[in-house]
Amino acid sequence: MNRLAHLICTLLAASIFFTSCEKSIDVNLPPYSRLLTVSSLAEPDQQFQVYVGHTASIQDKRFSPTLLVTDATVKLLVNDVFTENLTFDSGIGYSGTTTIQAGQKYTVQVSAPSYTAVSASAVAPAAVPISSIVYTPQARIDGSGNQQDAVTIRFADPPTAKDYYILKLFGPGDQNNGFYGNNFCIYSVDASIETLSSEIIDANTCLDNTGIFLRDELFNGKEKELKIYASSFNMQPFFNGIDSSYATIQLLHVTEDYFKHYKSYKLAADANGNPFAEPVNVYGNVQNGVGMFSIVSTSTVTIK
Repeated sequence: MNRLAHLICTLLAASIFFTSCEKSIDVNLPPYSRLLTVSSLAEPDQQFQVYVGHTASIQDKRFSPTLLVTDATVKLLVNDVFTENLTFDSGIGYSGTTTIQAGQKYTVQVSAPSYTAVSASAVAPAAVPISSIVYTPQARIDGSGNQQDAVTIRFADPPTAKDYYILKLFGPGDQNNGFYGNNFCIYSVDASIETLSSEIIDANTCLDNTGIFLRDELFNGKEKELKIYASSFNMQPFFNGIDSSYATIQLLHVTEDYFKHYKSYKLAADANGNPFAEPVNVYGNVQNGVGMFSIVSTSTVTIK
């Protein structure tokens, strides 16, 4: 028998041996109970758009399930008093006619056949406008010799305690699809900034340009000044042949629930695809269900 024939016989024998050693194990998984999901992010002076869906198991995903729930009853309460039933529209979810006002408490109660009823509440935060902005191009050079621009903003924090803010800096172009992309580093040594992992930051710490988190523990009821730096490349205006677009900065005054939600969402996004990262549960405020029902007040300023 030549060497090739001997090798084939050996492999066949090994495959028969290992096949005979295989043991099938049936795992009895508990029945999966689908939960209602609620998603809504609104602003004062707007009406609610509430999206209602349901969760899906891993096995469900093989069949590309439709997650939208179209036969739900969505009740809106203002300051715990029933106001209206939201109506379904395939383009915008469940909506109504109530205009959101700062300082008011809003609650949605959602029920649907075969699901446990859910609810969520949020108090609309007051507007906190950016009162002034100072833009300084090429304010400093980083450790690699690259130019960085400085942006200093000021805003007046309300006298009530426990106000939460999220700062976002967008490069020129659309805020969702900027010509230079939305993902770049910004830098600051401000002690009020709360990072995703609560690490100590310095002048070289890369912070997410769409997720700078601040709570007013150090400046409650005072005027806050915040200085940040970004690469000059990401800040320079973009001319499309007709007009120019500029970088913009947003200050979001948010609820504590949304602060926790967006922070955990960012942490989960950073952990995605990292085999060494610990799993992250995205925070939600929907009782007996999944999702986030919240209201934010946004101040947006163009940087020129």
